[in-house]
Parts: sequence; C-alpha cells; structure tokens
Amino acid sequence: MKHIIGMILTILSLNAAAHTIEGTLALKGSLKTTIFIKNKETTCRVRIEKIKNLLEEDTFGNPAYNVRANISVDSINYEKEVWLNNLFTLENNKSEVKDYEYHSSDDTIKMKINGEGRIKTVLIQYKGNEISCLF
Repeated sequence: MKHIIGMILTILSLNAAAHTIEGTLALKGSLKTTIFIKNKETTCRVRIEKIKNLLEEDTFGNPAYNVRANISVDSINYEKEVWLNNLFTLENNKSEVKDYEYHSSDDTIKMKINGEGRIKTVLIQYKGNEISCLF
C-alpha cells in the first residue's frame, strides 16, 4: 500500500513539474527577408521593439510575456504594429505559456523564435491568405 501511494505521489509530482518554461527568450532587433507573393519578389520586415511581462500567469504558474513588433510586407503595403504574447488558451479554460511561440490577440499574426531568441518565422493572415516570412 505504501508503495502504491508513493508511486501515485511521484506521478502527480511529475505531472505538476512537467510544464516548466525558460521565460522570455525573444530578442529586440530587426530582420528582413525576401519572399514571393503571387510570383512577385518582395521584402518582409519584422522589428521587435519592446518586451515586457504580461503580468499574467498560465495554469501552471508560468509568467506570460508581451512583445511589441512592427511587421511590414512591401508589395501589399502591409504595415502593422502589434503586441504578440506567448499565452495560449487551451481546452477546459486552461492556459499555457510557450517559450518559442507568440501570437496576436486575434490570431492573425503568429511568430516563432528559436532557442536563442531569434525570429524563425512570422505568419500573417492577410485577406484570406497566409503570408510566411522565414528568417
């Protein structure tokens, strides 16, 4: 009986500690890349200007972060300043902070970073199409 209780407590403690994050990794700075939209070469620019604590925690107690970004795509005259955060809502009213993913409040912009905090991709929903900027 003692062994069973010990195993159950061990499993529960592993579940509770299973979701740990490293904290904000996003770096300030700017990047640009060449992309193609409707077979036309254009430039996609992303500049991260500010990073701050969202002052909100996920279900596991991890702090969420806001990133202010300026995003522009030349050929379609798209330019937007947007706050992205890494707090995602899951099923059953639970939330989860992700180290490497950020999104806008309306989910029209998603950004992924690598382990060093550098931008890997920015996905933009624009007039029913998805624009991918790969860095």
